[in-house]
Amino acid sequence: LDFSIGEVMKALERNGQADNTLVIVLSDNGGTNADTDNNYPFYGKKTEFLEGGLRTPMFMRWPGHIAPNLVSNEIVSLYDIFPTIAQASAATPPSRLIGRSLLDAERAHSPQLYWEYSDSEMHNYSVLSADGHWRFTNHYGGLTLNDLAVDPTGKDNVVESHPEIVTKLTNDYLQWRKTARQVEFTYELL
Repeated sequence: LDFSIGEVMKALERNGQADNTLVIVLSDNGGTNADTDNNYPFYGKKTEFLEGGLRTPMFMRWPGHIAPNLVSNEIVSLYDIFPTIAQASAATPPSRLIGRSLLDAERAHSPQLYWEYSDSEMHNYSVLSADGHWRFTNHYGGLTLNDLAVDPTGKDNVVESHPEIVTKLTNDYLQWRKTARQVEFTYELL
């Protein structure tokens, strides 16, 4: 990855576009942990709705627009990438687009985030509260609640200690799922 990104950056330099290009590097999931714990200090791995499976670093570079060496712990998601690129290119994103531009200094805080996955046996999902304090996961029927304000690695399961948070995040997920599945359509009677 380092080599390949380096090659892209060299090409941008050669073509005089390095200072005129927004470069974003990120992953949609944590590593596999096959040979080493490459998600350390976060608990979990790719395919798991745990911090090690979902929390990844993101790098952005755009001289003159993004301050160099700026480090942020702000919650962002892949939903934010399209609006960010749209703002950088002066395009107008669709009005119902999910996400917010990370270049907008007046941007709203991250909304509550949801993940889900189903196979022939089980429906799995996870909810991250908008403030990043709680992650609730229902994975193959096993319930996990992480208090990320106390343990940012997501290793400690506190589901027994906070049933009210479990109930709230479960209800939030069910409401989100209902609205996320609505598809607008029109039809004609023949």
